[in-house]
Amino acid sequence: AYLHNGDLSYENQDLFYSHTGYDELHGVGEIETAFPKAQNLSGWGVPDEFLMRYYVDWLRGQDRRQRRTFATMFTISNHHPYAVPENFVAPAFACPGNEYKEKFLRAFFYTDHCLGLLVRLLKERGLYEKTVLFVLGDTGQPLGEHEENFSQQMFLYEENIHIPLLILAPGRLRRPAVIAEPASQVDLLPTFIDLFGQPFWHHSF
Repeated sequence: AYLHNGDLSYENQDLFYSHTGYDELHGVGEIETAFPKAQNLSGWGVPDEFLMRYYVDWLRGQDRRQRRTFATMFTISNHHPYAVPENFVAPAFACPGNEYKEKFLRAFFYTDHCLGLLVRLLKERGLYEKTVLFVLGDTGQPLGEHEENFSQQMFLYEENIHIPLLILAPGRLRRPAVIAEPASQVDLLPTFIDLFGQPFWHHSF
């Protein structure tokens, strides 16, 4: 399943994912139906917390039917214009002369809160030990660290190309580790396969 708290027709996501092996597509319409109080704050979609709740409800239904699942969730709250729900209290970040960065950090703090919500809900529903989570960004995000560097596509500084990656695999990883070597999103598929110890044939590009 592909789950996104924004519009699936944007950049033809609905067509792309329906032709690349995804059986179910869930977008902002389905999430707003499940959570009528969810408000579209930024024009891009509803806040991430509703995506997390929607996904865990969906996953619990799959688990009750004893169905193994693979799902991709694409969040939207830490996208420009970095709108945070009114009822969420984010800390004030001191970024003199860079209001853009301050808004980004508040939105990122909220997105991190929603990741914590996801883990908590998985634990409450008895799903955490059954789930492997890959949490990553799709792009870096320059915030003016170098002159006029506010767009991912403009330069090749570290802030343009460095993305976060977190793998949570309770019971499957021998010990916590921080990997410092350069790596790529292209490494995720063989890593995923290796976690399950299966002799899959695969390709990636």
